[in-house]
Amino acid sequence: MKVRRTSSNLKISIDGIPLKQVSEFKYLGSIFTEDGRLNREIETRVQKANSVSYHLAPLLKHPNIPIETKAKLINSIFIPHLDISVPDMDPDQKSRTQKTTCEIRCLRRAVNKTRRDMIREMMGTTPVLHYIQRQRIRWFGHLIRMAPHQLDSKAYNKKISGYKARGGPRKAWVEGVKDTLKTHNISPIQAVHLARDRKLFLPSTPKMVQENG
Repeated sequence: MKVRRTSSNLKISIDGIPLKQVSEFKYLGSIFTEDGRLNREIETRVQKANSVSYHLAPLLKHPNIPIETKAKLINSIFIPHLDISVPDMDPDQKSRTQKTTCEIRCLRRAVNKTRRDMIREMMGTTPVLHYIQRQRIRWFGHLIRMAPHQLDSKAYNKKISGYKARGGPRKAWVEGVKDTLKTHNISPIQAVHLARDRKLFLPSTPKMVQENG
């Protein structure tokens, strides 16, 4: 598979046997596509989360199970299925909307309400977008503490040069990190120092989580 904006053919053979070229493949539970986007991965995640929500439905709808218990089920089982397993990717607006819609659908089963603000207030669960932000900052901390020779650190610190394709550049992962830090009034320099001291983290419950991330 060749990752680039436009598809092209590759001719690679081993012992005279040509290898099949694919447009996507799964590795370590994540789906990688030739255009480098996350559309297929997010679709798969949403489908898995919907399946989990469906199997949890008898418990979420049960009137004798406390809301606190339902919230723990959602936080520990449902929400992690909506988080992509590639921690260095930044979700776009469309994917954030897909995940929020899936999240609210699950919460409605638990409280039998329709208003989004009322649902979250009653359940007390971690909003999926805040969960993703916490995972992003946690991974940023890992990167900062990594030794320079480690592969992930090399990829993060590498400066890319060469020809730039036409069109606007895609949003880099580090820009998503900066947006999250800005929301919590943390400068990038402060974040680096806090990460090195293992003190960089976001609160479990956000003061305010906006739907646009």
